[in-house]
Amino acid sequence: MTTRHPLFSAVVEFSIAADGALLRRRARPLERLTRWALPAHDGSIDALPALDRKRVENIWTGRCFSEVRSVSAFEHIVASLEVLDGPPAAIALARRAVDDERRHIEICRRVASAYAPAELPVPVPMAIAAPSYGGADRVLEALLRVVGQCSLNETTACAFARHCLSIAAAPLVRAALRDLFADEIDHARIGWLALASAPAELRAAAAEWMPRILDAHLAAWSDAAVDSSPALLAHGVPAKETAQRIVRDTLDGLILPGLALLGIQDGRFL
Repeated sequence: MTTRHPLFSAVVEFSIAADGALLRRRARPLERLTRWALPAHDGSIDALPALDRKRVENIWTGRCFSEVRSVSAFEHIVASLEVLDGPPAAIALARRAVDDERRHIEICRRVASAYAPAELPVPVPMAIAAPSYGGADRVLEALLRVVGQCSLNETTACAFARHCLSIAAAPLVRAALRDLFADEIDHARIGWLALASAPAELRAAAAEWMPRILDAHLAAWSDAAVDSSPALLAHGVPAKETAQRIVRDTLDGLILPGLALLGIQDGRFL
């Protein structure tokens, strides 16, 4: 029997049961870059060998460019929720998420720069195409986009950030991960709220797509896992095998039970 994930209540059950006004209050924009101050200097970085510093720099640079793509991704999510006539709370959170991702770009850039020999440039904006699901009509495609980005990708990002935060000791990384984790919980909730609010016939149509979408999701996250070293655990970089296990455990203990709670299981609507 699969153990229920510790985030199940906060991400799935909260999204389904929460009052819309409560979620809309969480959509208020922040007036500064982070909730918690990023330390100006982290001495633990100075103690790392150059090769390890470069590895962490590369990881956070990669995250920075991922956040650049996420700005565009959440612009597509806002549009998709409008096609769905989705819950106002989900639309408000998605609009806030566009701003969150812009903040995340700068957070990740600052962390990467702290590990780099010199300050890294601000990346240029990047537009990405919305995922396409051939054969799905406009409304179903909108729901699949929201589920793929939020119920799957952001939910996994929550679990991964949570683990990285749990092993990190470096003050700068801990502060950055704490902020990212807080936002990604709300980004994941967008998908679960939208899916729970969708008509039964639309969820039934989405169920048929889930095996393909879940396989692609699992493969992408597993392939993205990077090699680590014992020294990098304190900087929030888990071993590759651990990262891949987190992805699998999140699927088994959080995403699949969440889908089942909403009537979607094994490509069927129950």
